[in-house]
Amino acid sequence: MKMAIARAMMIMAVRCLSDFRRDWALAMQAEFDVAAEAGNALSFAFGCLLGAWREVSTHEEGRFAIASYFLAIGVIVPLGGLLLSCPSSEHSAQFAA
Repeated sequence: MKMAIARAMMIMAVRCLSDFRRDWALAMQAEFDVAAEAGNALSFAFGCLLGAWREVSTHEEGRFAIASYFLAIGVIVPLGGLLLSCPSSEHSAQFAA
């Protein structure tokens, strides 16, 4: 289970780096195999993910992705919750009968 989580974290780290740091992503993947053999896969993957997240904000496409995620979390999710919490007249009439 820990290995599956570590691999998922490495995939996220590599995808965060995209093409602008492809060489670093390849190096992280190679070092991950060594860390996995030593039994340190999860902590290594966590460190790689943190490093990748720090690097995202230094590039234009990373800043755009971060802004998109904040828009989705800050606007769309609360609006969805609001829509789910307000009963429509059609549904309330159905429950009243």
